[in-house]
Amino acid sequence: GAPAGMMTDGRPVSNGELAVVARRLIQRRRLRDSILGPTLLAEPGWDILLELMLAELKGTQLSKSVIGFEAAIPTTTALRWIQRLEEEGLVEHSRDPRDRRRSFVRLTSQGSAQMQRFLSMIATSL
Repeated sequence: GAPAGMMTDGRPVSNGELAVVARRLIQRRRLRDSILGPTLLAEPGWDILLELMLAELKGTQLSKSVIGFEAAIPTTTALRWIQRLEEEGLVEHSRDPRDRRRSFVRLTSQGSAQMQRFLSMIATSL
């Protein structure tokens, strides 16, 4: 994919490499949850951001109704956190033009840039 960030050695980080990092972080979260339980160290906002970053890197969209499932959090919690992340300017939602009952959630340009920066920094340490 096209460069999304830079490694500390100046080498570009591809979207594919960022997707691998995001997937690994999600897998590690699920592993931690399986051992310690999903509520002890819950970070629903972070889980949502990771899932939205991965969706962006894969070129897919997540609806509001699916994001909780994908992030392994209750729907009501997901909706509350989507609103909070919108207030922070990190995510936005839009109505599906084919089905006005459905809304898609995506990272804003600010949210995407911050997640790409973070994942690029993580990629340098792997």
